[in-house]
Amino acid sequence: MLRHLLSCLFLATAVPVFAEPPKPAAAPNPAAFFDTLTFNDDRASTLTKLKASKFVVMTTDETFIGRSGMNGIFRTRQKVGKLDCFLYFDWTEAGKMKELTLQTETVTAAAYKTDLESSWKGFVDLLSMLYGKPTQKGSLPSRESLADGAFLPSHLWPLDGGGSALLGTAREGAKYQLVVRFTQKKSQMIELP
Repeated sequence: MLRHLLSCLFLATAVPVFAEPPKPAAAPNPAAFFDTLTFNDDRASTLTKLKASKFVVMTTDETFIGRSGMNGIFRTRQKVGKLDCFLYFDWTEAGKMKELTLQTETVTAAAYKTDLESSWKGFVDLLSMLYGKPTQKGSLPSRESLADGAFLPSHLWPLDGGGSALLGTAREGAKYQLVVRFTQKKSQMIELP
């Protein structure tokens, strides 16, 4: 909705006074949670939408999708903070999107408090602007609290069309990254003692 309003504002200010007014853009799908993607999309519609997206770019030739699938071949056009973000997908047995995960490029332990934290703050601001106040928010999980293979969320947003968005950090071996997990499940975070 916000992206739609911003594009309308840009069009309204960019059109000369004597020009014919622009035709109104189609109303955004209220079930869309990332650009125009919804949890009702299958692989074909997801690919079509991502190829037309102004927010992501394909990083490899489309002919390789048949071999490797779509995981990791789309990245955001702009960095969040200092890091690029790549898209990963999970599908239901019926072939509909179950989850979309944005994962930043990985960083070393030395860059956790610099590069990773600045991108985490960028994500908090961006996701709050898009989805409103989070229902749960915390601080950046400490590097020491992440076990190998773990994902620790710090923020949770309910999605208007159903489902949830979680922001947190993850560790794989000696590398760390930010993860934004869009899931059709309604997630509830529980505070541990």
